[in-house]
Amino acid sequence: MNIFNYSRETMEFVGQTEARVNPREKGKYLVPAYATTISPLKAKDGFAICFNKDVGQWEYKEDNRGKTIYSTEDRSEKLVDYIGKIKDGFTEKKPSIFSIWREDKWVIDTDTELLDAKAQKIKELSIDLYLVVDSDVFSTQRVDIQKYKEATDIAEGMGEDVFLNINAGKKSFTISDARAIITQLSEKAYLDYWIEQDWIALVNAKKTLDEVSALTAPQ
Repeated sequence: MNIFNYSRETMEFVGQTEARVNPREKGKYLVPAYATTISPLKAKDGFAICFNKDVGQWEYKEDNRGKTIYSTEDRSEKLVDYIGKIKDGFTEKKPSIFSIWREDKWVIDTDTELLDAKAQKIKELSIDLYLVVDSDVFSTQRVDIQKYKEATDIAEGMGEDVFLNINAGKKSFTISDARAIITQLSEKAYLDYWIEQDWIALVNAKKTLDEVSALTAPQ
């Protein structure tokens, strides 16, 4: 006699085996736990065949295992690893980066999208701590304030003039030369700070994506 086995955890049909004869009762068979003599239902796409012990019969249960679902709370994704309907708080519908869940569908969160657009626009302002220097000592070079501040501190620690690299080339200059450049760079950094603050204020004052997109960062 055939018996039909099901999973202890999910009650899902897992296979068919031959029942063992009951050695104590002639003509009877042994049916182990998590098995039944009732034949399972036929396979059906999208459903698992599970045994319902309460009513003593097989039934179809929705099976979404392996599907990607998305949290309607934070848009995070996961794979379904359980039998049954997709749990509340998740959907198969894929969201966009600015989506929020409203009335059983994803809608664009325009506030978040606008904030992101502003953040990206603010980054378009290209300010760095470099200065184009034109002098007898340096010729025309782009000078990095942090690089020269560190180099000057080393030179002062040595108590003597040193040779320092200026980008790709090498130039010889004194501590006084280096200090003069750092002063210029510091002044430029102060000016750049206020340029940046004005730009941020201008971007943040815009109310729509089109207004933000139309802005051009000062050079």
